[in-house]
Amino acid sequence: MSECILPLKFTVFTPTYNRAHTLGRVYESLCVQTYRSFQWLVVDDGSTDGTELLLSKLLRTAPFPIRVIRTENGGKHRAHNAAIKDAQSELFVILDSDDELTIDSLSILNGEWERIPNQFRCSFAGILGNSISSDKIMIGCDYAEDFVDGKLFELVSSGILLGEKLPCYRTEVLRDYPFPERLGCKALVPEGVVWSKISAKYQVRLINKNVRIYHKDSNDPIALMNSYKRPDSNAWGSLQYCVVVLNLAKDYWPRFFLVFVKSSINCTRFALHSKSNVLSPLSQIENPLGRALWLTLFPAGIAFWFLDLIHMWIRRAR
Repeated sequence: MSECILPLKFTVFTPTYNRAHTLGRVYESLCVQTYRSFQWLVVDDGSTDGTELLLSKLLRTAPFPIRVIRTENGGKHRAHNAAIKDAQSELFVILDSDDELTIDSLSILNGEWERIPNQFRCSFAGILGNSISSDKIMIGCDYAEDFVDGKLFELVSSGILLGEKLPCYRTEVLRDYPFPERLGCKALVPEGVVWSKISAKYQVRLINKNVRIYHKDSNDPIALMNSYKRPDSNAWGSLQYCVVVLNLAKDYWPRFFLVFVKSSINCTRFALHSKSNVLSPLSQIENPLGRALWLTLFPAGIAFWFLDLIHMWIRRAR
C-alpha cells in the first residue's frame, strides 16, 4: 500500500490486562506528542479491573483517535495478532501498558524512517529506538554511530543490541509474520519468535535516540517481571523461539556456536515442559544443520528438563 493513501503514519499498539492503574501514563505521553499522525490501538485482553470503564472515558475525551479491541484473555501474542489485523498505518509502534513515549518520540521515529533512502526502505522491517528508565538512566548502551543497520538476530547475538528498545515496524511486514498460537494455551510467546524470524529476510535500523520511558514497576504484582517464572510456565512459547533460532543456524554457524547449542538443549527441555511431543521439533526445524544440532544434544535437553523438575520440587518443599 502506498504511503500517500494511508490515513495515518503510526499505529501505537498497547496490549493491556488489568492495567487501569498504569494506562494513564501511556495516555498522557500520547497527548503531548509533537507528531500527531497516529492512532492509539488498545487491545484489552480480558481485563476485570475497570480498564473498560477507563478506556470508555478516554474515547470521549482524547485529542487523538483511539481504537479499542476487547478480547478474551489470551496473552500478549494473541493481542498483537488481533491488533496487526486491524491496523491501517504504515508503521506499527509497540508500547506496553506501563510505559511512556518521550514527548518527541513519534517525531523522531518518523524522521529516522524518512532518513532511510526510499529505494532501500523495502529492505528494512523497521527501526528500534533506545529506552531510558523513569529516573532518566539509559537502558543498554550507545552505538558508535548515529545509527546501526543489520539483521536483528545478528545484532543481538553479537552483543550490539542491548537493553530495552521501542520497536517500530512496518505494518505490512508484521502482517506476514504473526505470532504462533496454540489452542487453549495462554503462555507467553517471546517477541524474539517474530523478530528473529523477520531478521532472516529484513534488516532493522537501531537509532541512537531515546524514544521510550521504561518503568520497572517493582511494586506491581501483576507485572510478569515480579513473579517467579517456572521453566514450564511459558514453555511452549520458549520452544517456538528455540525452533526459530535453530532454523537460522545455516546462516550463522559457527559464529554463534553457543547460541545454537543453548537453543538445541532448550528445544527438548521446553518441549517436555510444554507437554508437546518431544519429537515435534523434528518437523519444525527445517534447517538440516539445526536439526542435527538438536538431535546431537537431545540427551542434554532431557537432563536439563530433569534438573528443572528437581529445582521446582525443592521450591515447593520450602
